[in-house]
Amino acid sequence: MRLSIACILLFFLTSGNFCLAQNKSRTDSLINLLNQNRSIPAKEKQTLLEDIISELVEYDSVNAEKYLLVWKNEYYPHSATAQTFYHKNRGILYLGFSNPHKALAEIDEGIAISQRGKMELELADFYNNRANVKSETEDDKGALADYDEAIRIYQKIGRKKDAALSLSNKANLYGIKGNFKAAIPFALEALNIREALNDRGGIASTSFNLGIMFKNLEQYEDALKYLGSAEKIYREQGNEKSLGTVYLVKGSVYRSQGKYDISKATFGKAIPIMEKYDFKPGLVNAYENMGTLAATADNNEEEALSYYLKAEEIVSALHRNQGRISTGINVAQSFLNLKRYDEFNSKIESIETLARTYGYSSELKEILKLRMLYAMDRTQGVDGKKFLDEYEKLGDSINGVDIRNQINELQVKYETEKKEEQIKLLHSRNELQKQILASNQLALRNNELELDKKNLQLGNQDLKIRNQEALLANNELRIRNNEQEIEVLALSDKNKSLKIRERNRQLLFGAGGVVLLLALGLLYYNRQKIREKARFQEALLEEQDKAAKAVIGAEENERARMSQHLHDGLGQLLSAAKMNLQAAMDYLPNDPKLSKIYDNTLQLVDDSILEMRSVSHELVTNNVMRKGLVNALKELIEKISNNRLKVNLEVNGLLQHVNTDIQLVVYRVLQECIQNVIRHAEASRVDILLNVDKEYLSGVVRDNGKGFDTAAMDSKKGIGLSNIEARIKFLKGRYKMVSTPGAGTSLDFEIPL
Repeated sequence: MRLSIACILLFFLTSGNFCLAQNKSRTDSLINLLNQNRSIPAKEKQTLLEDIISELVEYDSVNAEKYLLVWKNEYYPHSATAQTFYHKNRGILYLGFSNPHKALAEIDEGIAISQRGKMELELADFYNNRANVKSETEDDKGALADYDEAIRIYQKIGRKKDAALSLSNKANLYGIKGNFKAAIPFALEALNIREALNDRGGIASTSFNLGIMFKNLEQYEDALKYLGSAEKIYREQGNEKSLGTVYLVKGSVYRSQGKYDISKATFGKAIPIMEKYDFKPGLVNAYENMGTLAATADNNEEEALSYYLKAEEIVSALHRNQGRISTGINVAQSFLNLKRYDEFNSKIESIETLARTYGYSSELKEILKLRMLYAMDRTQGVDGKKFLDEYEKLGDSINGVDIRNQINELQVKYETEKKEEQIKLLHSRNELQKQILASNQLALRNNELELDKKNLQLGNQDLKIRNQEALLANNELRIRNNEQEIEVLALSDKNKSLKIRERNRQLLFGAGGVVLLLALGLLYYNRQKIREKARFQEALLEEQDKAAKAVIGAEENERARMSQHLHDGLGQLLSAAKMNLQAAMDYLPNDPKLSKIYDNTLQLVDDSILEMRSVSHELVTNNVMRKGLVNALKELIEKISNNRLKVNLEVNGLLQHVNTDIQLVVYRVLQECIQNVIRHAEASRVDILLNVDKEYLSGVVRDNGKGFDTAAMDSKKGIGLSNIEARIKFLKGRYKMVSTPGAGTSLDFEIPL
C-alpha cells in the first residue's frame, strides 16, 4: 500500500488556518483599543466586544468564551438581535470544543428567537450552521434538510452569495460520503451564482471541489479543467497557500492518468509551498505520492524509501498514531522490497503493536499482508499460513481461499520434494505477490478515493469558514465604522502612532515638508471656521437687535396710538361733559346741597381730564427721546413724589452715548417698577441707582415696602413683572429680583451696550 489512510487523515486541515496570524493581529488591535479606552460609550463598547468575539471564535475558543461571558452579562437581554448573536457564537464555540450536542442546543434556541422576531437572515444563518453541526454528527438527512431550508430563505430574501455557500456545503456533504454524482449539480449551481456575482474566492473554492469530484468519477479532463480554474484565480490573488493544495490534487490526477513525469513535477511544485508555510499534512501527502511514483513508475525503491521516511518523520512529530502506522506500512514495504529484513522486522513489529493497541483493523490487514510476503520471501510457509488465518478473520476476501490453498500445497511439496517445492514455492510466491500487488493497487485506488473525500472535507471546512465570514460580514462593516467612531475616543493613542508613522516616512522619503503643509492647512481651516463663526455671531446679534428694535418700536407705536386715542377721543368727551355741566349750572335751583353735588361732579370731571392727560403723556416717548433718560426720570419722579412716597435718583456715568432704544426700555422698566411700588409695596421710600460704563448699563431699584414671597410669585407673575422681564430679555440683559415679606424689594438689572 503506497498511500496510507493516516496520511490522508492528516491532510484534513481547513484553509482558514492559513489566515490565523492575520486574524490574531487584527484581534489584538481591537482588544488593545478596548483596554485603553475605559470611557467608551455603552453602544460602541458593545459593538467592539462583538467584533472581538467574532474574530476570536475562529481560532481562540478560550478567550472567545471569556469575552462572550462579559458581553452576555451586559447586553444579552437587550434585544432579539443581541440574543441571536450570543447563541450563534455560543454554538460555534461548543462545536470548537467538540461538543456538537450543546452546539445544537444553542443553535435551536437561536432558531426559536429568530422565528419569533421574524429575523429571516439570522434564521437562515442558524439553519446553515445547524446543518454543518449535523454533518459532523453523521446526521446526513437532517443536515441536507437544514441546508435546503437555509437555501430557500437566502433565495427568498435575495442573499445570493449566502445561498451559494449553503449549496456548496450541501455538495461537499454528498462528496464526503462518496456520492459525487449527487454532489456535482449543487456544486455547479453554486458556481453559477458565484460567477454571476464575480465572487472570485468562491469561484476558486467551488472549482477546487468540483475538480476533486470529477477526479473520483475518473473524468480526469473535467477535473483538470476545474482545478485549472481554481489555480488561475489563486495565482491572480497571490494565494500561494491554496495554490499548493491545488497542486497536490492535480498531481494525483496526473498520476491516475499515467502521466508520471507531469505528476512528479506537480508534486514537486507543491512541496516548497507546503514547506514554506509549514503545512505538515500537505507535506505528508506530497512525500507519500512522490514515494509511490518512485516505486511504481521509476522502480526506484531507494528513492521511494527516502520520501516515505520524510513523511514518517513529520507524522511522528504530529503524534498521530494512525498516521504513524500508515506511513510505517509504506516504509516497511520498501524495506521488504529492498530485502532489508532486519529493518523490516523492526518496523513491522512497532506498527503492528500500535495497530493492535488502538484497534486499527484496516491498517492491521495491510500489516498481515506484508507479513505473508515476508514469509514467502523467506520460504517460511508455516508463518505465512498463520498470518493468512488472522488476515481472513479480519474479513478480507481478496483471493483469501486461493492464497490458503497455495500455502497448503507449498507445505506438502516442501515435505516431499524440497527442491521441486522451492521452485514451485518461488513461482507461487511470485503469483501471490502479483495478487497482493493487485490488492494493493485496489487499496491504492480506495485510498485515492479516501484522499479525495478528505480533500472534499477540506473544501467543506473552507466553505464553513467562508460561511462564518459571510455571517460576520456585517460585523466587519461595523468594525470599520466603529474604528472611525472610536478614533475620537482613542485620539491620544492614535496621535502617538501617527507620530511614529510620520517619523518613519520622514526617514524613508524625507517628506518633512508634508507635515508643515498639513499643519498650515489645518491652521488656515481653523481660522476660516473661527471667522465664519464670528460672522455668524455678528449676523445673529444683528438679527436679534433688529427683532428687539422692531418689538420696542411696535410697542411704542401702540402706546402713541393709545395716547392719541385717549387725547382725541376720551379727552374730547370729558371736555364736552365739563362744558355741559357748566352750561347746566344756570338751570339749577338755588339749593345748597344740589350746588355741592354739582361742584363735586365738576371737580371729578376735571380730575379725570388731568388723569387722562397724565396717562396720555406717560404713554408717549417724546420726553425720553427729546430730553434724555435722566431728565425724563426726574420729570416722572417730580410728578409722583409726595409726602407719602419719596423717590431718590442717582446716576453714575454719562448716558449720552447710550442708544435711545435702550434708554427708552430702561425708562419703561423703571416706570413699571415705580408703578408696582405705588400699587403694591406701601413703601415710603424708593432709591434708584443707574451706572454706565463702556460695556454695560446697570441699575438697582430698592424700596422699603412690605415685600412679598418670590417663590409664591414664580407661578403667578403679574403683568408688571412679566413686562419688566420681557423688556430686559429683549436687550439680552439679565436681572435678579430679591424680596422678603416685611423687608422690602430689590431689583438689580444689567444690559449690555
